[in-house]
Amino acid sequence: HASTKLTYITLGQLIRLGEDAVDAHGCIESFRRQDTEEQMRGGEWEVQKGEVVPLKMGRAKVFCFAVGVDEYSSVSGKFGRLRNAVADAGAVHEGFERARGCSSEFVANPDDRKQLRQRLREVLRQLQKSHPDVFAFYYAGHGIQHGNEVFLVPRKADPEDELELREECLSLSEVFQLMRADLSDKADGPVTFLVLADSCRVGLDGAVTAEQFVWTDPSERDRPNRWALIQSCSRGATASDGTEREGHSPFAALLLDGEKGLFAPGSKLKDVVERAAREMCGQAPVTSNLQNIDSELCVVDVRSPSKKQRVGSPPPRALLYGLDDYHSKEFQEREAHLKPMFEWAKGLGLKIAVHGMGGTGKSSLAKDFIVRACESTEVREDIGIFLRFQQLRNDYLSLVPFLEGIINGEKGCKSVGVETTNEDLRNRVHAGLRDLQGRWIVVIDDVDAPEREFKNEMLSGFPWAKGRVVVTTRSEAWSTKRDFQELRVGSFGDTEALALVRDMVRHWSSELDGEVMRLVTELGAFPLALSQACATCASDKVRFAAPRDYIERHKQQSEELARWERKAEGVGEEEYPWSFLVMLMLSLQEVKRHLMDQTASEEDVQGAMTLLRKMSWLLPTGVPLKILGDPIALAGPVKLLEGQGLVTFSNACLSMHPLVQQAIRREEHIMQILGSSTEITLKDVAGRLLKGVQGD
Repeated sequence: HASTKLTYITLGQLIRLGEDAVDAHGCIESFRRQDTEEQMRGGEWEVQKGEVVPLKMGRAKVFCFAVGVDEYSSVSGKFGRLRNAVADAGAVHEGFERARGCSSEFVANPDDRKQLRQRLREVLRQLQKSHPDVFAFYYAGHGIQHGNEVFLVPRKADPEDELELREECLSLSEVFQLMRADLSDKADGPVTFLVLADSCRVGLDGAVTAEQFVWTDPSERDRPNRWALIQSCSRGATASDGTEREGHSPFAALLLDGEKGLFAPGSKLKDVVERAAREMCGQAPVTSNLQNIDSELCVVDVRSPSKKQRVGSPPPRALLYGLDDYHSKEFQEREAHLKPMFEWAKGLGLKIAVHGMGGTGKSSLAKDFIVRACESTEVREDIGIFLRFQQLRNDYLSLVPFLEGIINGEKGCKSVGVETTNEDLRNRVHAGLRDLQGRWIVVIDDVDAPEREFKNEMLSGFPWAKGRVVVTTRSEAWSTKRDFQELRVGSFGDTEALALVRDMVRHWSSELDGEVMRLVTELGAFPLALSQACATCASDKVRFAAPRDYIERHKQQSEELARWERKAEGVGEEEYPWSFLVMLMLSLQEVKRHLMDQTASEEDVQGAMTLLRKMSWLLPTGVPLKILGDPIALAGPVKLLEGQGLVTFSNACLSMHPLVQQAIRREEHIMQILGSSTEITLKDVAGRLLKGVQGD
């Protein structure tokens, strides 16, 4: 636009704008909140080439219409089911959805020509008032070439002759006609139309003799002014759908390549298409009019080096929410699990389920991952958000100002409080995530089975496709949900376990490593049991001279526990392992031992037992100490429990691992050790909460 001044914005603040409308997609990424107009112009600040993102004038960069068909129901058997067509189209769709300044529409398994044609026309017409720079049509499914026409085959199509072919299938010529009639001729500026067709080009009778078929470009009256086409195979040839193990067709795999594909930062759209045509082996793709694609257009711009602002200064931290209590050594680093998570973050997948038994360190792994990922220049996202599934409303109350502060800068946001409705909170959070599409990784921690997620109103309408989502859960069912990558987290490996013990129990020398590994074996290398055992062994008041001392005490406790009749129904190895229960019992006995050794007062020991009982029925994290009692009086009990690794205390709030809570609630003998019953505990908790509400 020669008449429009080149303008920039920072976090929604307009420095100067002519009379045109503004689309801020992609602009926020270039500069952080502290930037000013003077700093953007130079001075002592380093602004590298490609770092500044010019405003787009009220429209998307690329809009994609992605169609995948694989559930064919051909009566004649001519069109068999495909493995990867819908997955390919879905991945292309999600890639465009995440890319800043882009959008997409996804149609899976359209029944017939009418349905496919009608949806395409609706989308084209909706774009007339705000047309994209590029309209991309991606198709994966069966295809037929008849004469000089290539036809796309809907799910229920089963043509036997040319008449039925034209009635039941949609030709590429008609696709181009619709593009011209419904958008090209109606738009107020140029649009480039790109068709990417991943389909066979055999005849109605299955013939594959190339000489029978000739592709001719659409006539000038039937085509848009600017168009380009790539077909994944040559005339008369079949296109590979890829194997189930590969997950994508060869053509889609090239387009989705993490380093050189459509959505790799800095990859030019024209180069990607040309590379796909060049590197397809055995199918000889056909291209037309690729010169019409802007040679400098990238779907995903190179991530601006905004973490490298002032020359000589350290890079600023990523924008993080819900991670105030993050400690990099909360659990031993799980490099074997972090590596596949980083590969996922650098690829095209949007959702990953981190699942495993409680106490294996899923939450800590997720925290460690999003902090590292959002601070890494290898990952595009720079906003990390940690949400607790059981406390979504509480988290949303502070997430709203966090998100709207990023978007609006100093203008901030409208106030939120306890009177804000769930619907308003949810809508504002989801709107913020949509505005910041492509910038965030959200962890939803300790999620129940998938069917419970759909009943949680705070997640209704969650914009899954606008960023990346990590779900941590004990439910393996999440790993079977469509589009979710799976990562199972289990017990420590020997190297991880040994590193944890060495880090936590400093007075054990390396000469005791053999005994340490016996201790690891005794505890089943279970992360929570091992970390809490180390906390006990490292305690100033309970120092085990060597691992064998703890092992002996552990065996005694295990034999005693084995004699008890456990009445908790449904509790077994799938809930928590025996080694964890033995460790927990031993930790409680060590708290009581302080009284016998006269290293703690009776009030502190009893106070510690009462705290454990009450905490087992409250939220696992962020419980204000003042609602549990007098903070000064509880200082001693909290210190005793922290020494055993049973609780953590931060920002005047107490937290307890959900697995410890569960064991205390469900194991009758633990409640007996704590000196009370479930009924009395619930009355105590209710009484304290009532006093807290009344302002006591």
